[in-house]
Amino acid sequence: MAKNQYDYAYMRRKKNQKSFLRLLISIFAIFLLVQIGFSFLIKPFYVTTSAMIPQLENGNAVFVLPKAENRPGFFNTKSVNRGDVVILNVEKSYDDNWFINVYQSLCAFFTFQKSIPENSRNKVISDEGIYRVVGMPGDSIYMNNYILYIRQPGESHYLTEYEIVQKDYNLNISQIPENWHKDIGVPGNTDIMTLASDDYFLLCDNRVSSMDSRLFGPIKSKRIGGIVFCRYYPFKTSRLL
Repeated sequence: MAKNQYDYAYMRRKKNQKSFLRLLISIFAIFLLVQIGFSFLIKPFYVTTSAMIPQLENGNAVFVLPKAENRPGFFNTKSVNRGDVVILNVEKSYDDNWFINVYQSLCAFFTFQKSIPENSRNKVISDEGIYRVVGMPGDSIYMNNYILYIRQPGESHYLTEYEIVQKDYNLNISQIPENWHKDIGVPGNTDIMTLASDDYFLLCDNRVSSMDSRLFGPIKSKRIGGIVFCRYYPFKTSRLL
């Protein structure tokens, strides 16, 4: 039992210290649970590119389902469909030490992925990170006037991507200057090529000015890091993709 004001002050300090310690433990536990969830179940990402307009704009936030090869019911290589919007795994650098990794994770956590150090190896969505899967393994493809033409394995005729892809999407090609040469910069016309058994041809919806497989070529399935399945911000335009 406290006998004087000094005892009361001491007890108050001890109580405040215990409350502060409980708060720190709670924050750490929430941080740990969220990081585990973001790593294995669902990831929020802040879009910082105009590569996918008009469907996704700079400043949108999306949820990504990470690729999980050995977990049935989750997004994996076998479930990649034509028309999916996916993210790519960046080339990972292992030069960062554990302190830098924790710092990067804390920045991403407390800013809801809006602020990540520039050299973060966890920064996935960027000008080189978010695309639509249009060409699938075994396809023969070419582009004409920014539209992809596809001949699927076993078929004899080429069809436009709109005739084959099951998902609805629009392309941002309406503001091409008059007399624009479609072979300059990011090409609007390409030669015929056939994709190998593990090749995916990725394109941006903003076909005029975005870098995609027309420049860096098809990618292998191991580079696909997850599928973008929902835009949740701005809240008034939230929708499944």
